[in-house]
Amino acid sequence: MLHESSDSLLNTITNYMDISLITSGNMSVNKKDFIPGQILWRIFDNYKTICSNRKLELLLSIPGQSDNLSINTDPEIFQKIITHLLNNAIKFTEKGSVNYGYIIHEGEIEFFVKDTGIGIEKESIHNIFDNFVKEDLGPSRLTEGSGLGLSIAKGMVEIIGGNIRVESEIGVGSCFFFTIPLLKDNKTVLSGTSGMEHKKIISGALILVAEDDETNFFYLKVILTRETGATVLHASNGREAIELFIANPGIILIFMDIKMPGVDGLEATRQIKLINQDVPIIAITAYAMSGDEERILAAGCDGYISKPISKKILMEKMAEFIDI
Repeated sequence: MLHESSDSLLNTITNYMDISLITSGNMSVNKKDFIPGQILWRIFDNYKTICSNRKLELLLSIPGQSDNLSINTDPEIFQKIITHLLNNAIKFTEKGSVNYGYIIHEGEIEFFVKDTGIGIEKESIHNIFDNFVKEDLGPSRLTEGSGLGLSIAKGMVEIIGGNIRVESEIGVGSCFFFTIPLLKDNKTVLSGTSGMEHKKIISGALILVAEDDETNFFYLKVILTRETGATVLHASNGREAIELFIANPGIILIFMDIKMPGVDGLEATRQIKLINQDVPIIAITAYAMSGDEERILAAGCDGYISKPISKKILMEKMAEFIDI
């Protein structure tokens, strides 16, 4: 109950921040090449337990020979769009299945989220993407959420240059589609961080965590120690992080909190990268605001994760840079 309530509160705050950025035109887009199939499988792992608890079948449909298809758009925005559409599908489906994936067309890739839920009235389809619109579940059930999920999804799709539409039938289900333009050079690529050699974690390997909050550091230390056997060094501010890195040349990975007293995480990253540009640095942020990723990467960080940090996401991000 605590986890569910905390997640609900966090999602509500995030939705209000996202819709304000969309409506004010201040949401930035940071496009890069990535493999959508990898994000879709990650989402599948996150949602399979949720669907199982609701006795729903979760299906992922990816066309054959396209597992490694690379597209160029904002991966964080893309993941949020899929998540909002999945949340909506699960909310309004009491039995049957939720199926999502993509279809490749000439010049574009079309993603879809299909459910066997209650469907949408024809009179409601024209305003289903408006802010704070909620479909009536009947007198016996209260509608969950803020009514912003679909409007956020629509706004984000349009920001990255795509289109969104819905097909629905009462009592049969709904299917939401959105498109992303395919560039001429979109192709199959291998994932991974270019130009950075993966290092193998061995027992006693050094990982530096720069974090001024003792509770956050304790949480990270427990996970890193149990899962990797590494020795975790602690810096409580950016200056200590620089000094510890200089004193311990064997450090193979750094987790860098962005907001710390004195020298902040971004400045510490810049100085450490001047000493050794090859050491991977993963930024730790609070809620990722629009433009944060651009600032973090510009400072020299190789990736970032947002608080609250889950063990699964932490390990997945580490695996991008070192062999666990």
